[in-house]
Amino acid sequence: MQFSGQGAAGGEHCQLLRIHAAIRRPRANDFGAQEPGSSREIANFCEINYGVSFPVFAKSGVSAGNANPFYAALAAKTGERPQWNFHKYLIDRSGDKVLSFRSAVAPEDRKLTEAIERMLAAPQP
Repeated sequence: MQFSGQGAAGGEHCQLLRIHAAIRRPRANDFGAQEPGSSREIANFCEINYGVSFPVFAKSGVSAGNANPFYAALAAKTGERPQWNFHKYLIDRSGDKVLSFRSAVAPEDRKLTEAIERMLAAPQP
């Protein structure tokens, strides 16, 4: 979920994400020391300032050389590592299909929202 520019994904797709998708926002201090607090401090900040109520990961690394095993596997599967905050990975229900969206792709971008809709419309494994 992206928290810059106009804020979190709005309108219909925000509802779609909150209701149907498992959203995981990692806590990492890999990019410009933007999240120096503890996992609890960062989660509280996001809840108070952005109304975030979905589950969040504990703070860990996501970039090359510092990536936890989950992010290392996502990078290996897609061939793309996060280069800055707001990199997005979209994983289908089976965990087999993984799409990568760079930081510049806004939550409202048609490529991203259509990919979310396609994955949600796919039959469950």
